[in-house]
Amino acid sequence: MTLHISQTDDISNTISNSNNKFFLITLVLCSLFFFLPLPPGLSEEGRRALILVIFAVAMWVKEVIPPALTAILLMVLFPLFNILTYQESVSGLGSTSAWLILGVFIISAAIQETGLERRIALHLLRIARGNSSLNLLMVIITTTLFMFILPTNSGRVALMVPICLGMLNEMQVQQGSNIAKSMLLSVSFTSFIGSIGLMTAAISMVYVVGLFESLVGYTWNYTSWLKALLPSVILINLSVWLIFLKIFPPEIKIIPGGLEYINKELCKLGKMNRKEIKMLILVSLMLLLWLLEDYVNISVSQTCLMIAILTMMPGIDILTWKKATNTIDWSILLLLGASLAMVDALTSTQAIDWFAATIFIHFQGLNPTIIGILTMLMIGFIRLGFPSLLSMIATTFPIIISMAISLEINPVWFGLIGISASILGLFLPNQALSHLITYNLGFYTIKDMFKAGTYTSLIIIIITTLLANFYWPLLGISP
Repeated sequence: MTLHISQTDDISNTISNSNNKFFLITLVLCSLFFFLPLPPGLSEEGRRALILVIFAVAMWVKEVIPPALTAILLMVLFPLFNILTYQESVSGLGSTSAWLILGVFIISAAIQETGLERRIALHLLRIARGNSSLNLLMVIITTTLFMFILPTNSGRVALMVPICLGMLNEMQVQQGSNIAKSMLLSVSFTSFIGSIGLMTAAISMVYVVGLFESLVGYTWNYTSWLKALLPSVILINLSVWLIFLKIFPPEIKIIPGGLEYINKELCKLGKMNRKEIKMLILVSLMLLLWLLEDYVNISVSQTCLMIAILTMMPGIDILTWKKATNTIDWSILLLLGASLAMVDALTSTQAIDWFAATIFIHFQGLNPTIIGILTMLMIGFIRLGFPSLLSMIATTFPIIISMAISLEINPVWFGLIGISASILGLFLPNQALSHLITYNLGFYTIKDMFKAGTYTSLIIIIITTLLANFYWPLLGISP
């Protein structure tokens, strides 16, 4: 035991020393940029903004200090360096996106409090009736459907993993089995891909909606976003099913024990209780109001908060305020506020315009489709260094919009390209918390994931390119 503790302490000290070195090196390098000659076309305020953003991004990527602490630091430094006023720097914390995030967290907690999501999952999986190929399809469909009620990628995976493990246990599936590989990787992949399908399917998408409005003046509603991006999610996730059956062919066609496990778990749940029925009614009402947003004149954010409040009202009593506040990840709200401040700093100083013109000048004159493909490949490479989808989008999305404007491409069309490319983080477990959850179970290797991620990423690029050129223009979004 002493040896184990000693080894743990040594590892912790090594990580701490490495983080301290990285922090100091980054701080020194960023400080040196203040003394270099000012590049042509870049203002002094723009240089200061870029230096602070580079420092923050480095901290987010390496997570030397907690991401939320980096966010607070950034909001404090912008006024100190005369880039934004203090009021401008913290104004993002009062945005409608921040309140939408708050409502989404509370509703997610209420759904999980009732257990409604698990009942839905088990009923959908029972349709497969033990057929290994159909079972994989139902796992994919179930995970995809959960983006309508669970707003976090990791939350959807956390829900599906116990169900999958229960089935694998009943089947007596061992590590290295293709059935286990395909099932757990599909949960991780399809949940991650589903993050872009709805404007409420992930916190990062809520943030992007705000960026579209602040950077381009384009307002999305629930239905318009669904029309634009849900088809790509469906096509990609169905492709994942076909790809996985090919690269991880199931050892057996009919799975013994899978259906028995599901029926047994459903029997344990019994009939729907009052809380589940109440939650089902509230979720249905919320989705209806979102779909009718243009007619009822109630925004997505306002609807979400209304439903969140109702879950705690007397007579409904699905959730208590104490439980609700305990489940809210306040650091996400701080990250959102800092990200919006970062966008304001880069745009108000025109630093983002200078950066886009400098980096992407070689794209000038190319066909928009070619530029889109090159941009997706570039973002896929950048995505290797970002464990957080939100921080990656916060960093790259303003550049994409500025690039589109400088290249005279429709920024809304090009922004959708960038959003679609953000889900190309399918190669390594550390690219998303959801990947780490399934990888740590030990049923698949990094090599398995890299192989599956390569094929899936290729499909994402192909489907996105086809929809961008032939489907989005039908919605009035042309290059």
